[in-house]
Amino acid sequence: MSLALFSAFATVLAALLLIFRRAASAGTRDFGDGFARHGVAAPVCRARGVAATVDGDGRPIVLAWPMDHRGCGSILVIDARSGEVDQIPTPFGMASTPFAVLLSTRNRFYSYFDKFVEFDAESRRFTFWSDAPPRFAMSFTEDDNGTVWTSAYPNCELLSFDPDSRKLENHGPLNHESWPQYPRTIAVDGSGWVYAGIGATRGQIVSFNPATGERAALIPESDRRHGSSTVYRGVDGKVYGRTYDTGPWWAMLEGAVTPVDAPAAERPILAGIQEAVLDNFPDGWSLDEINLPEKYVEVNEAGTVRRLEIDYESAGSPILSIAEGPDGRIHGSTGHPLRFYTYDPEADAFTHHGLLDLIGHLNALAVQGEKIYCAEYADGRLWEYDPARPWDDRAPEDPNPRVLISVNPTIIRPHALLAHPDGRRLIMTGTPGYGLTGGGMLIWDTGSGSHTLLTHEELIPAHSTVSIAALPDGNIVCGTTISPGTGGEVHAKEAELYILDPDEGRVLFREVVVPGATVIPDMLLGTDGLIYGLAAGSAFFVFDPGSREIVHFEAKLPYGDLAGQQAPRIMATGPDNVIYALFRNAIVRIEPGSFEHASLGIPPVSANAGIVIRSGRLWFTHKSEVWSYRIPGV
Repeated sequence: MSLALFSAFATVLAALLLIFRRAASAGTRDFGDGFARHGVAAPVCRARGVAATVDGDGRPIVLAWPMDHRGCGSILVIDARSGEVDQIPTPFGMASTPFAVLLSTRNRFYSYFDKFVEFDAESRRFTFWSDAPPRFAMSFTEDDNGTVWTSAYPNCELLSFDPDSRKLENHGPLNHESWPQYPRTIAVDGSGWVYAGIGATRGQIVSFNPATGERAALIPESDRRHGSSTVYRGVDGKVYGRTYDTGPWWAMLEGAVTPVDAPAAERPILAGIQEAVLDNFPDGWSLDEINLPEKYVEVNEAGTVRRLEIDYESAGSPILSIAEGPDGRIHGSTGHPLRFYTYDPEADAFTHHGLLDLIGHLNALAVQGEKIYCAEYADGRLWEYDPARPWDDRAPEDPNPRVLISVNPTIIRPHALLAHPDGRRLIMTGTPGYGLTGGGMLIWDTGSGSHTLLTHEELIPAHSTVSIAALPDGNIVCGTTISPGTGGEVHAKEAELYILDPDEGRVLFREVVVPGATVIPDMLLGTDGLIYGLAAGSAFFVFDPGSREIVHFEAKLPYGDLAGQQAPRIMATGPDNVIYALFRNAIVRIEPGSFEHASLGIPPVSANAGIVIRSGRLWFTHKSEVWSYRIPGV
């Protein structure tokens, strides 16, 4: 297919997709067998790399990668004078999402997310695309000859692209580690040597000689520690780097390293990570803001700021959490962008709000009294929201929602949030900062505003807690994961169950209850006083907290994979005192006492985040959509 024919076809396809997506997000639709789809919670995108530049006619345009739950499958070309948007589908369909971009000196926009992609701003066309090693670029740069260089997560592969020969070359991994690597900065010196700054479990700087393929790790093993190293190209042709934020500066040229007191100024290169806005507008112009969730851009033309309303196609932001609020409505959060959504079943209508300028997600919600509490990635914050008051997150005094505390880096990715039955406390747990191993526990008292923060060393060393159930005596039963913080190193072998006295912060009991399991994603207290749990591999166990023994165990339930998101709430007790569990492709009923279980229904779509039981219906999510299932006899 020629590029011209492809462009015409893509325009028609984009229009049809827009019509389809708008229809798909509107109102409740009954799918039979008790299942209903209520719609897309937040039909918006997040920008994953932006460039302000000009097209071939010299017209100011803004290029942006719009990401929804599917990843990225198009690029937005926004006219900076009129706000008109041309949404151009990628020639390869959907891919993952960009984590780094480059606007080259030839006015070409580069990214790499499963595919290496070149978009020509002047012709407004995709002009190169090719398979690349999974998963995506973490950094980009351009050398003196116009060659584009990039390094990728998780194996630190180095790639180069020659815009003249159109050759994409994979030079292989720069560095080998047992954990995922983040080569967040890359630079090329005046002699053509390439350098990458790597994090986060233990930082490193690596040099590469393109002429010979020689590569060398520059930081001695004894000097490495947690964090990231940085490199940049100086105006004098040397590359400057440092180990972490406080280390001494080095000057690097042709692989030789020289300590320096003061580095040279940075040579301007229009490259950055996924939030970057690369400015190549005409003199006197600037892109002050691009806000895809709220659908506008602000362009500053010689001191005059114009807000331009824009529109685009989106299949919706992925849902990370769902809960019933004290107001009887369904609430939750999408991620990337973070949108707090509310579904009113009586009105059959959604609303959604941004939370400040946060780009992460609220992984878990819990209700204590008349307030909703939210656990946030990526800063490990606990939020309080009063749904009886108007949403006003930017109020200078008494905002709603409001931040209670941040516990970064002890927890940055919350996996559980429990409203303790004492009516006061909230317990938040999760995995730690990037490159770290072992997450802690926050115990927040809503009455006094006081808190206790326990580290993983005080709980189960090298583990993170992902599931919590409260016992009648006030103690809590917790399940762990051996997974570290993102990009971290695994130190433990099996997930454990433990009992904690939250008053004293003391572990009373710990044991491996599912041999070989790496995570216990959910547990709850049954009406019979026993703890019912699900573990990796769809294992099912019942634990007696009195005798501290496993009283029932099945290595694998026959319903497929467990559902769940980063806070995998997939079990709930119905008004009939029966336990309901959410699998990707099944809704399962578990009888307390007998431990018998059976599938009630197979959803028309795979289930993700869950689970809420309200008015005889079991509520769950599928990607960006809210669904429900009518429970027979309830």
